[in-house]
Amino acid sequence: MKMTRRDALTTTCAAAAAWLAGVLPTRAAEDGDWKGAFRTLGFDPAAPGCGVFVVSGDVHAPERSDAFAENVRFWNAMDPAPAFAVLLGDNLCANSSFGHTPRNDREWAKADSQPPVLRELIRPLRVPLKMVIGNHDTFVGEKDAAWFRKSFPEVPAYETFEALGIRFVKWNGGHDGSIDADQEAWIQKVVSETPPEQTLVVLVHQPSIGMVERERDIARVSREVFASRTGETWLLGGHEHYNALKRFELPKTAYGVAVHALNHDGHWIYGVREGHIVARVWRATGKVPDPDKLPWKLKSMGPIKLAFEGRNDVLWTTFVGSVEERTQYRVSATKSPDTGTWFFYVGELVHRLPRTASASASTHVGILGNFPGHRKTKEREHILLSADGKDWVEVPRLDVVDRVHRYEIPAALHTGTDLWVKVVGFGYGADMSVGGFALLA
Repeated sequence: MKMTRRDALTTTCAAAAAWLAGVLPTRAAEDGDWKGAFRTLGFDPAAPGCGVFVVSGDVHAPERSDAFAENVRFWNAMDPAPAFAVLLGDNLCANSSFGHTPRNDREWAKADSQPPVLRELIRPLRVPLKMVIGNHDTFVGEKDAAWFRKSFPEVPAYETFEALGIRFVKWNGGHDGSIDADQEAWIQKVVSETPPEQTLVVLVHQPSIGMVERERDIARVSREVFASRTGETWLLGGHEHYNALKRFELPKTAYGVAVHALNHDGHWIYGVREGHIVARVWRATGKVPDPDKLPWKLKSMGPIKLAFEGRNDVLWTTFVGSVEERTQYRVSATKSPDTGTWFFYVGELVHRLPRTASASASTHVGILGNFPGHRKTKEREHILLSADGKDWVEVPRLDVVDRVHRYEIPAALHTGTDLWVKVVGFGYGADMSVGGFALLA
């Protein structure tokens, strides 16, 4: 999965807030090892009350797992040993693309051949292992990673555990970032039972905080279940294939969101002192651990936003994946992979939006999505409107705010009972997504 997508520390006391805003020392490691790299950050992993855990982004076995064995050897040799290692999803490549489920015996055989490869890769690891479910490990609409867990029954779809004084909560974002009702209720319970002063770290594949058009549940659930949190709160994710660190604001504390690159590229070591994450070290595969990779000086990204939030012109909305969108408003989705709750690599979409009583006065339409243009030619997408789904007129984009792309409805289409919307993209030629529609004043 090669995507063009987008940088966590958090605490509640004023001193820690100042620490977040400052820059930690980033001299090169004095003795050329991971402990030396930590010492340049003022952290000794062997000191009383201290310890480490290691974090890897996507392994993508077997296609991108050529560095995994070397990283396992490194983890096994660490002294002091890590409390655990976590693989942040996309452990396999069984699901070859967004919206894909094996369609025949040959494709199922290819998918089923991959878990034994991963099993062999992790067999030499002597450090306790946690595996997160990624979108390439599961299929659209699948419940609790059923296919993956046939080969790895010891891996719960979601779980909580404690290590180094920290409460870790592993979420299953499934294929599209969805959190179903059962898992959400479980998350609510776990968070409510976690002492407010205890550090809490979410482990989930999709680090989608700050996104409103796709993988929306992770942001929504985070905002809701952490509404009363006052302690240090993190989310560690993979999925994006690069390293980044961002800070968002919850009502009573900060929310640190860390994105982790492919295991092929390297891994992170997290330093913990007295139950708090105090430092991270990046080790590119085969190279000396390096603290210089850390963007510790964090400017807040603000509160977590939800789709269409804060607008005063919204008359009606629908989200991709809702029962209504699937059964009443969607007309066709040609060459547009359906992840479940958003379309990706959009080819062509046609939706019929009802200008109900509350939306009869709509003069604009909004499309929730990311429209980056064609990857090579830079050509823009095409948006067409119609009153009957037959005669179409292309309309220019007026503006885009928080991923809501706004278009004016021509006067000739104001009297129809429905507004037809056609979105024409470039398929795999662009990382284009659509997550919903709105009728606007």
